Amino acid sequence: MKASENNRRWTQMYADNFGFDSGFSGLRLLIFRIAVTSFVNRLSIF
Repeated sequence: MKASENNRRWTQMYADNFGFDSGFSGLRLLIFRIAVTSFVNRLSIF
């Protein structure tokens, strides 16, 4: 299986689980992960 196929399957799974439009889900997931990562980094500084 190609990585892109696997990513598409995960993206579709997130879209199904959270009710996102499948076109938006990857972008929203990326933004969410960036936000969580920066939040955790901010916590670890203090």
